[in-house]
Amino acid sequence: SAVVGAGGNTDQFTAGGSSVNITDTDVSISDPESDPVTLTIVAGNISDGVDEVLEFNATDFALNADQTSNGITVGGVSVDVDYDSASQTFTITAAGGGSLTTAQAEAVLEDIRYRNDAGVPTAAPARTFTVTANDGADNSEPVVSTISINTPPVINELASDDTAYSIGSTTAIPIDSNASATVTDESIHFNTGSLTVTITNVVGGEDVLDVLS
Repeated sequence: SAVVGAGGNTDQFTAGGSSVNITDTDVSISDPESDPVTLTIVAGNISDGVDEVLEFNATDFALNADQTSNGITVGGVSVDVDYDSASQTFTITAAGGGSLTTAQAEAVLEDIRYRNDAGVPTAAPARTFTVTANDGADNSEPVVSTISINTPPVINELASDDTAYSIGSTTAIPIDSNASATVTDESIHFNTGSLTVTITNVVGGEDVLDVLS
């Protein structure tokens, strides 16, 4: 039976950032009899509907809807891709329904990427993609890739929170005049984070920003 090696990948997708590979870029597929293979990818923990996408080179597959795309080029190989949303399963064959050489299968897997278009993606649980190769008789042992989701923190109740300072006053005023601002973060990645405050239209030597302890 075919063997998928060095394929499992642990990566992180950051909201608003670039897509990430679902497998290692040095994924290997072998078969003792040098038989051609077909590929299966099963997605797991998909939480954001149409916003979660696998990119097969230039062809997008939303992970909430069935889709079949034939004769698309992925990793320089012409393939047919069928996605069943109920089982979250992709079936990948050579164009016309044939099998792929192991080298072609490797090239295809290295050109599949994940992205999430949600403004604030659901961070947990991490997404999984389980890859299996079939040589026409047997399935390989499945290899699982894990993609964690990093969402940026959100500052709430501060936008348009205008305030005014009276010239000559010796009393500082808070930039959060309603004392209602909060910071939320869906992910676990805010540890060792930072907060940046930028002041514009400053008069040198006169405008001062204090941080209260």
